[in-house]
Parts: sequence; C-alpha cells; structure tokens
Amino acid sequence: PERYLSSYRALEELAAGARGDEDEILAVKIGEMTARMWTLRQMSLAVADGVALGTNPVVEAAIVKDLGATLEQDMPMLAQIYANEPPGDRSTSAAVTDYLFAARRHAGNPARDHRAGNGAKMNEQMTMIVDSLDRLLTDLAAMAPEAPEQWQMVEEMGVCDLLLDEEQGGMGAGWAEAEPALRLLGARAIGLPIGETMIARRLLSQAALPVPQGPVALATVRHPEIAPERMIAVGAWLRTAQIGGALAAALDLTIDYAKVRSQFGRELRKFQAIQQQIALLAEEVAATASASASAAAALDRGPGDFAIACAKLRANQAAGAGA
Repeated sequence: PERYLSSYRALEELAAGARGDEDEILAVKIGEMTARMWTLRQMSLAVADGVALGTNPVVEAAIVKDLGATLEQDMPMLAQIYANEPPGDRSTSAAVTDYLFAARRHAGNPARDHRAGNGAKMNEQMTMIVDSLDRLLTDLAAMAPEAPEQWQMVEEMGVCDLLLDEEQGGMGAGWAEAEPALRLLGARAIGLPIGETMIARRLLSQAALPVPQGPVALATVRHPEIAPERMIAVGAWLRTAQIGGALAAALDLTIDYAKVRSQFGRELRKFQAIQQQIALLAEEVAATASASASAAAALDRGPGDFAIACAKLRANQAAGAGA
C-alpha cells in the first residue's frame, strides 16, 4: 500500500532545494505533502498490523491504496511545478527534474508495493469508558445548553481525570488510550471544555502543580513550570482528535441522508457520483483518525511535536475536503 514511496525522492529533492527559499507558499505545500505522507505511513503500519494479527483489513487497505496512489501522483506534480520555474527564481535542485520521469512511470505501475509495521489495540477498560462517555454525552445533549448540572455530571463520571495517575485519583490512561474519548467529544460537539480540562489536569499534574476542580482552559500564557509550546502542541493534538470525531459524525449523517433522500425517483445513495463523494469523505475520516491516533502514540513516547504537527495539518486538509 505504500506506492507513494516511489515518488518520495521528488519531494525530498524539492525540500532540499527549497532550503533558504523565502517562498511561503512552497513551504506550505511541502509541509502539506509531508503531513499526507506521514499519515499514510501510519495507516499502512496499521494495515500491516491487522494482517499480522490474522484479520482481513480489506477496506482499510483499499483506503490506504487509493490515498497512496493520489499522493504518488501529486508529489511529482508539485515538484514539476517548481522545477519548471525560470532559472534564478528559486533554488530548486536539478535532481527534481531528473527524477520526475522515473516517478511518473512508476506511478502508472500498480504492481509495486511496500509493506511493514506494527500497531496497538485499545484495551477493554478504555472501551467501557468510551461507551460510558458516549451515553453521558447523549444525556448532556438532551439537556438545556449550559444547564448548571451538566458539569457536575461530567465530574461524577470522572472523565476529566482520565489522564491523571491512579495515585491522584485518576485512571492512569496514556495519551493513546485517551484518544478515542477525545475523538468522541468532537463527534458529539458538546459545548463543555471536557477535553481541555482533561489535558490541563495532566499538564498540571506533571508539573507538580495543584490540580483544581471544575473546568480548566488551555492557554499560552507563560508559566515557569509549563512551557507555552507544550500547551500549543497538546492543544493542537486535541483539535486533531476532535476534527476526526466531527468528520466521522458528518460522514454518518451524510450516509443516513443519502439513504432517505430521493432525487429523480432514486435514492441518493444509488447515484455513482454520490457514492464517490461519500467514499472520498470516508477516506478523509480514516486518515484523520489514523493521524490522531499516531500522534497520541508519539506523545506517549516523548514530546511528539513533529507527529502532532503532521497530524494537525492532515486534519486541517481533511476538514477542508469534508466541508
């Protein structure tokens, strides 16, 4: 499923040639391609893990294959655009142009694939917690907005202490274990800072600072114990997870609508053009979910700044496509 690696050299040479270039548009495009490639790599590893575990991830593999084929074509196309600029306009490496022909030929050959990887599964306890949170969010959605008892219900469930150590009364979950809960918050779109409070309490605890009760916001104000860059990073990951959940909810609504809405005497879901658009949205949902989960795993291993940046950028692209 990693055909896009065949044209990776085009992106690599373009990035090397762009060092020192002040073209912000080029930098953004390279960043977008990097985020897409990183996300595809994580999705490919997940598919390989499924195969190793004896499952049959046919749909997942098809999504990775389609996204990879698109990226494989987009990377040399971007390189060609900048390689064709008049001499002296930018410092793009000449190796880009030399490599484009091979990359284009390879992009048309579906026989070349690369596979590798491993993955992880959410444990049974976290599945129960997410199910309980789903029921809570359903109850909150049925209540009047900003009802005073809403936050009390959240505190009673203890979801805001999910990331705290058990010695502090929390559940001792890691970032990757908590990611599905944060994605669910995006899907349900409840107007309470549950995710922000969950992360803020984790950061305060790690800095050996008092952990207050009640809702807590994330801010970039300077604090001697918590770097603002850290808050920006985990805040960006939170939004990535929430975007993934919101897109998944939008996909569900779209599918339901296509089942009940008819046009020209046929259900919308039976039109090939509608099916194609739904499939494209499903790919964006899968890509965002994979990016969010992979960034969470990177947070468990260390700062995870690069993974978070890639995941957030990929989520932004998916949100634009989904809109």
